[in-house]
Amino acid sequence: MRILFTILTSSAVFLSACSSSVITQEQRKLPPESSDNNIQERDEYTVPNVDYTQSFLAFTGSKGDLISHECAFEDFTLDITPDSEDPQNPEGAQAMVTINIASMVTDNDGLTKHLLSPDFFDVKTYPQAMFKTVSITHVSDDLYRVEADITIKNITKRSAFDMRMTDKYLTFIYDLDRTQFDVGPPAGGLKGIDAIVPIEAKIIFM
Repeated sequence: MRILFTILTSSAVFLSACSSSVITQEQRKLPPESSDNNIQERDEYTVPNVDYTQSFLAFTGSKGDLISHECAFEDFTLDITPDSEDPQNPEGAQAMVTINIASMVTDNDGLTKHLLSPDFFDVKTYPQAMFKTVSITHVSDDLYRVEADITIKNITKRSAFDMRMTDKYLTFIYDLDRTQFDVGPPAGGLKGIDAIVPIEAKIIFM
């Protein structure tokens, strides 16, 4: 896949409430449901190929209710490795997402440069972020519980979250604590940036 974050820039931005988006509602639309979407009901599991032209990995950084900016990574890869002992079992597969941090896009060039600077992602020192699954557990229908190691700025933390996955797509929204990865200043205070950064992904399979 390609993975994500966002925040703010100059003090002038603090003077008025604002929000921005780089992902449209049209891009968020999922493929239509069909009776054979559920991969758990299949006799055979095939590792899917990703259609990156229809997929996205985005994040939103906020300062309370005052400022909100959405950002996305345009270059990410998702590699899926089947279970060596049971290749037909999607729960036994491993997924690795590698994100090119320099591919970040926002609605403001100044904001993008600030996020890529040592104040936040420090892209020259840490050009990639990674996401590697530890376990995938089927909960019900198209709902799965994922446990994964997330690495940003060479800091790795284990997290768990829910995702929806069919044979046509996977999608999830996950609240990441940026302060655990030394991204940006400490949270709190009147001018503090929120610690929690919602991450949103839509991956379309071909």
